Amino acid sequence: MSLIQDVIRTYLPSQKVGHNGWISFNCPVCLSNGQPRPDTKHRGGVQFPDGDSVRYSCFNCHFKTGWQKGQHFSGRFKQLLKGIGMPEIEVQRLTLELLREQEALSFITPVAVVREIYSPTWKPVALPENSRPLQDCLTDPRAVRIAEYLHSRNLLDKTNWMWSDSTDFEIFNRAILPLTYKGKVVGWHARLAEEGVKHPRRKIVKKHDTDYIYGLDSQHPDRKFVIIVEGQYDALAISGLSVGTNRISQNQADVINALGREVIVVPDKDRAGRDLEEDAIRYGWAVSFPTWERGVKDVAKAVELYGSLFVLKNIIEHRQTNKIKLTILGKKYYE
Repeated sequence: MSLIQDVIRTYLPSQKVGHNGWISFNCPVCLSNGQPRPDTKHRGGVQFPDGDSVRYSCFNCHFKTGWQKGQHFSGRFKQLLKGIGMPEIEVQRLTLELLREQEALSFITPVAVVREIYSPTWKPVALPENSRPLQDCLTDPRAVRIAEYLHSRNLLDKTNWMWSDSTDFEIFNRAILPLTYKGKVVGWHARLAEEGVKHPRRKIVKKHDTDYIYGLDSQHPDRKFVIIVEGQYDALAISGLSVGTNRISQNQADVINALGREVIVVPDKDRAGRDLEEDAIRYGWAVSFPTWERGVKDVAKAVELYGSLFVLKNIIEHRQTNKIKLTILGKKYYE
């Protein structure tokens, strides 16, 4: 366990590890992120995927942030630390500790250490109980409603959707997206088939390995570009890749670079998108700020309005690698 993880654990209001390693508690930043009232239903969660990283996500205000070894604390991560009660002086102390650690490492290099390139070993995973192809379930009105929802988002014919009548996590109210790698199901993503409705329950329930990337099976060798987005529905809409969060791990970067294509990252048009942009720059990839109308915050919504061909053309035309230009463009892009 790293120093950072150790200190953070001492400030967490809960130590109970739940589903997929998440420690859940009331989100401390909901009010500062636009919610009308504080979280009282433990919708915030911290996860320590390995010995050198931290992830945070809230299912209420959708605030996401994280840290991994080799990174500085982002403004969003500092906001989380203060939200869980860490004093400003302690945040400053940890920030200085990271700087000292990086400075010390820069002098201790007697032998060049070559990091082993990550190779996926994602194992097959069973879909939710009683899952069947959606097209075979259309005698059930609940499955019909799922199909209508996917059709409204122009996603119905993009993949082989599944459905289950299971009551666990209200799966019967969710569109089940199998997550595949080399033709095998290695996870799943189940989303409530509703838009613009606030629920006391999770919008998304999913199961997959930490560094999983959705969409690898659709990356044909004749493609010039590979487009990276946050959500699985965004990737599905344009045959891109989804990293499943607003941070890109080094393992995920290894897999993406192994494709040997020009990489373009498209952040969501919200505060969390800045973290995805930050990682793209760190890995030397291009970032695109497409010219979509206000309120269109992600690729999937853009495809609903404009169609996939226009969206792809717009993304490619607006890709940029110059850090100064990205800083200027980003000020106008994020909502």
